[in-house]
Amino acid sequence: MTKKKRLLSGMQPSGALHLGNYLGALKQWVERMDIYDCYYCVVDYHAITIPYDTEQMKTRIFDATVDYLAGGLDPEKCVIFVQSDVPEHMELAWIFNAVTPLGQLMRMTQFKQKAQHAAAKVLGDSNASGNEDDDVQSDLSDAFDTDTTGDDGLKVPLSGIGKINSGLLNYPVLQAADILIYKAEVVPVGEDQVQHIELTRDIARRFNNRFNDVFPLCEAMLSEAPRVMGLDGVNKMSKSLGNHIPLNLGRKQLTKLVTKQAVSDSRRVTLEDPGVPEECNVYAYHKLFSTEEEQQWAHDGCTQASIGCFHCKKAVAKNINDLLDPIRERREEILKSPDTVNDILAEGAKKARAVAQETLEQTREALGFLGKPR
Repeated sequence: MTKKKRLLSGMQPSGALHLGNYLGALKQWVERMDIYDCYYCVVDYHAITIPYDTEQMKTRIFDATVDYLAGGLDPEKCVIFVQSDVPEHMELAWIFNAVTPLGQLMRMTQFKQKAQHAAAKVLGDSNASGNEDDDVQSDLSDAFDTDTTGDDGLKVPLSGIGKINSGLLNYPVLQAADILIYKAEVVPVGEDQVQHIELTRDIARRFNNRFNDVFPLCEAMLSEAPRVMGLDGVNKMSKSLGNHIPLNLGRKQLTKLVTKQAVSDSRRVTLEDPGVPEECNVYAYHKLFSTEEEQQWAHDGCTQASIGCFHCKKAVAKNINDLLDPIRERREEILKSPDTVNDILAEGAKKARAVAQETLEQTREALGFLGKPR
């Protein structure tokens, strides 16, 4: 019997998941349980690099786990756990820091994006508090190198970022530890995360070459899921932008949300005005959630101005509701016995730690340490 390849993935605990999370990750996680040896975690350590309400964190972790289970993950077929319940992640991340060049971390596109955003905020706050020597734009220009590094064209922060926490820089090192502590061979990611997987492979190579062959070179599994746009029709669906459709909404709430907030074709000012479906976000939802016959109905109704946007939205809302009904039913059952959720996470952590401890023991021996902690 061929041994299954190990797969690792996870999401930050931002609370209940939304439709983009489901289509972009969770649905595919469920489909892969029978194909791979799957480890799915709630990555709470990654979530602390930005300000958050500590009183809400436990609830966010619980809600995310409930949606993992309601979305179809089966703890009998995969390992479900919380990152902070397996402290070996953090020890391996520190070890990996010793073989990861600072320059490579500073070339990570996501770090540069976050650092630029944070530096702009710091400088903006500084000016707002009375620093009027130069305008914000001038300060921001001075805060970054005049040359760009990498193909993304983003400038590397050099100054003006003293208030940015180093977790933003070391985020992908911890991500590499998340993956390699389980010797995962397959990591499902979107295109924006491929650079981090390449870094993980580089870290594994450096460690193996310097010490001993402990870690495999994982492969990125590019997501085939569609990019789900938010209700605003401009940005990817995101909680932070408030343009998302939560999985835990009831049918009436979801219908109201979609019919009132989903942006449609601006050309259709009145019912008599025809539109262009291919440029309408509501029609994009039809392409994801409606049958071909319904898509044709929406397309013809829009171009011929024979249906209004409200009716088009209501129809797609019904199809989204139909998709989510089984998830709602499973969630209701799960919430009847919330202690079961904690039991699943405890058992998942136990299984995950058994693997992580074995890997860390091999890592310690490769480093010349005493191996198993005393």
